[in-house]
Amino acid sequence: MKLLSLSGYTPPSHAIIFRQTRMPALITLLIFTGLTIGLAVGILILGWPGLLWLGVATLALLSKFMLSAFIAAMNPTNWTVCLDGSRLLIKYRSYLNHHFNDDDPAIIQLDINEIVSVSKHRQTMTRKTMDSTQRWKRVSLELALKHGLCETIDTALAEERRRQAPNRGISRTKALHYLVSTHQGDFLRIIWRGRSNRLTPSIDDILQRLSSTVSLTSTETEDKQPENMSDEQLDQYIIELCESGDIFWATSILKRRYGYSTTEAKKFIDDLIGKAA
Repeated sequence: MKLLSLSGYTPPSHAIIFRQTRMPALITLLIFTGLTIGLAVGILILGWPGLLWLGVATLALLSKFMLSAFIAAMNPTNWTVCLDGSRLLIKYRSYLNHHFNDDDPAIIQLDINEIVSVSKHRQTMTRKTMDSTQRWKRVSLELALKHGLCETIDTALAEERRRQAPNRGISRTKALHYLVSTHQGDFLRIIWRGRSNRLTPSIDDILQRLSSTVSLTSTETEDKQPENMSDEQLDQYIIELCESGDIFWATSILKRRYGYSTTEAKKFIDDLIGKAA
């Protein structure tokens, strides 16, 4: 197992690439842009109330964000998994953070013989709000690795989470979007399909390609309810949420569980991730 930088590795033309799909970002960008233009036309030409300019401003900001997401999706660094001969490469830096330094370690290189087994992991996720319960499936590629490899990977993932965004003009922008995490000691998990994430080609494609050299299994878990967890289980759950980019839900759980303010909840998360690292 090796850690590589983006400047030190570029997927060759013969490699099989799995990347964030571009279509949802494009569709959402077109919808927000159309709404922005339509609302502005309604105000200027049809005489709609001037207060609707607030809506125009909001939609314009959302359009700008989705434009950034679409540009990132079109960037050559938009790939998460690369099957290159007898090597499996996993880029743990989000495609949304393509403006980070390419010399930083950001890729895990595994030889196929370092993978004990591979599975499709299905997890039922649940979010409770004041008036509804949302449920969806999260599908991940789970790799069982040889003992000890995940220790180095853990350290690399923690460094990436702590890494400060570079200056872009007068601001620093960092997407809290993490698809790669470790679990139960020797398991590496890559979120393939979730509420706001979808890699393409499908997870079945890479499972089929790996099946000739790696044993296949299948696992499924039900997302536990935070109110039924012990403090230790909740800590681990909070870490997993943050690793997958669900900071808002992690903060909400802590505020309900312990009565924290938003600031206190964020400090708890920072301290918890710091200990895990």
